[in-house]
Amino acid sequence: MPFCLNDTFKFAFRVALSLTLAYLIPMAMGWNQPSTAATTVMLIASTGSRRESLAKGTLRVLGTIAGGIIGLLLVGAFAQDRMLYMLSVSMVIVVIFYIRTAYLNDPTLFMLTGVMVLMMYNGGDAAGAFLYGLDRTFMTIFGVVVYTLVGIYVFPPKVEQNLHTLASALSQAQQALFAHVTALPQYPQQPDKVETLSQAVFTAQQAFDARYQTLNGECSEISAYKKEWDGAVRLYQQITDILLFAAKEHTRSGGHPSEYLQDYGALREQIIGLFEQLPDAWETKAATPPVTYEKIAFDKARLAEEGHVYRGEAITSGVLVTQLRERLNQLRSCISSIDSVTGFVGFALPPLKAAPNFNWWDAENAKTAIKVFMIYWLTAGFWILFNPPGGYNLVIFGTLFVSLLSYMPVHPFALFILFTLGFIFSVPAYVFLLPQMTLGVELACFIFAYTFIGFYFLKGPITIFFLLGMFTLGLNNQMIYHFAITLTIVSLFYLTVAIVVVSHYFPFTSRPSDLILVFRERFFRHAHALIVLHQTPHDTSLRGWWTHKVSAWRMATMKVALTKLKVWSSKLNYGNYPEVDADKVMAFVRECEGFHHHLTMLLKVSDHFADSPLVRRARQQHKDTIIPQLILAIAGEAERKTSASMAPAPMLTTNDESDTGCDVVNHEVALSADYQQLETRLSTYITSLEWESYSHSDIADFYIFLNLKKNIFASLLRCKQASDEVPWLALTMKSF
Repeated sequence: MPFCLNDTFKFAFRVALSLTLAYLIPMAMGWNQPSTAATTVMLIASTGSRRESLAKGTLRVLGTIAGGIIGLLLVGAFAQDRMLYMLSVSMVIVVIFYIRTAYLNDPTLFMLTGVMVLMMYNGGDAAGAFLYGLDRTFMTIFGVVVYTLVGIYVFPPKVEQNLHTLASALSQAQQALFAHVTALPQYPQQPDKVETLSQAVFTAQQAFDARYQTLNGECSEISAYKKEWDGAVRLYQQITDILLFAAKEHTRSGGHPSEYLQDYGALREQIIGLFEQLPDAWETKAATPPVTYEKIAFDKARLAEEGHVYRGEAITSGVLVTQLRERLNQLRSCISSIDSVTGFVGFALPPLKAAPNFNWWDAENAKTAIKVFMIYWLTAGFWILFNPPGGYNLVIFGTLFVSLLSYMPVHPFALFILFTLGFIFSVPAYVFLLPQMTLGVELACFIFAYTFIGFYFLKGPITIFFLLGMFTLGLNNQMIYHFAITLTIVSLFYLTVAIVVVSHYFPFTSRPSDLILVFRERFFRHAHALIVLHQTPHDTSLRGWWTHKVSAWRMATMKVALTKLKVWSSKLNYGNYPEVDADKVMAFVRECEGFHHHLTMLLKVSDHFADSPLVRRARQQHKDTIIPQLILAIAGEAERKTSASMAPAPMLTTNDESDTGCDVVNHEVALSADYQQLETRLSTYITSLEWESYSHSDIADFYIFLNLKKNIFASLLRCKQASDEVPWLALTMKSF
């Protein structure tokens, strides 16, 4: 495909056209402040998503109106007292920008509200402040409308087709992982390939979920079949959970599924066939009913001769294969029902858990709000005492850009480079091009080309600093060519960039090396708390309700910390830390992702296991102490080194410290020793049980729970091994 048809070109084209229209239409109509509409387009394009809709545009308009009303009320109430007005504004914008950073959907809704509150003050001139505020509100709304309409009608994205592409990529990754994990004994597994394929499935699932969450609720193409779409997304998630849980080496317990599952080869080919039917299901126009399969049969004689660990692996594998075949069967039927005109889903679809709209308790969000408050007063004091170029605009732009760029993984020096580059582009244009332009078409081509270059080669909020070069030109119907005016505007924006650089270190540092250590410790601290909460007895009282809420908060915080750890680890300048190997840090992050997934799976099914008598009895009689200690050791909170031999039983560990044993250095030796001791403990524990009093499902739940804890323990050992390879103390060295 030609480059002009890729998504980057389409996005840059839409933004350039929007900004050009936002400039030229107000200038043609003789309206004041066309740069306000253009600034609005620039801010939305730099911070919002690439998809536009009427619903999103309407919310942005409402946010603009709300901000304008709040700003005008503050001006009307405190216009005669500058300090009281600024105090009220600083408090209001702290709340608004905190909500903006906590909002998990389109952040431009609250961003425009905060921008309008800041822009209502006419530099201390109370006279005409109301009309000034109305003009700014009107031009901001105009910019929102222009950007929304262009985004809808120019290169409209094919939403459903894009989702089909992501779903197909996900099913292919799932099929590849299943085919490798279930390979016959004559084709031995490659542990490195299992890890690679598992990561591919995890990444594809995240991309599919993120895209669907972005489009869900605002896209008519999805809304028509929202029930089926929700069911399909949830089934994809369940299939991913099953596969990632089963993605391990069969040599862990010495057995292969073909040894205890009858007709294993035919069963494997049947499931692969279901994967291969999914692409055709998207294209069919008739709903396909699910097929009824016979139950999977075990080799009972073989299982009766084996130990408990081996038997647990066998029962778990049988349950997983049964569930996988059932979910694929339902998914094929659900997919065929989307856009179908002849049928509907004839079974109960699993509910899709609604994604939260806010993340209230993120530490960086609170720090950003504090930064906004302090930078507002720092710039306000500088404006009052020294009256810098641009006047009160320095307060507006400084506060706004600090809120947008807080904790962005970009070095502040890059902002100087980008703005200087934009200034180098704009100065020759100001001297040689603009005075020669006599037609609106010429100005339109210049604005379009400048904007297109910025959004085609740059992305994210950093694009703003390249586009600021164009705003230094002071484009208007009546141009007054005076280089001193341009230098004044340039000085204003250089001061703004300097303020952003100051906020990078004050009052909270945004150095990647410091943040990596913070997020690493935060991730494992919340993981430790979740393990401890999970071991508390199931309680339906108010205390149990509070525990559930705390667990949900810790899970969300742990997930965000892991995401930030991954982002900042990739942005660290490892040249300043020669002792730290980038590959080893990223390997540690990948192991953390695996541990997070296994822990999340355990917590997802904890309510189900709470009703299982075998699991409930095991949790009451035996309590994990080693896994929490191992987590603290990785987080750097434990002084003594926790080795693998400290965990003789990841599922059944007593409080007797005599079980810790001696140190074992080798990872593989420690893991095999763990299984040997686990078998002994399980034999002792299970001998005391009356198995005839428990159902097959209860026994299966017990072994599945056992395997979940074993997966967590094994992933923690890999995290510890990867963590030991990284000299974390080297990141504490101060380097700029």
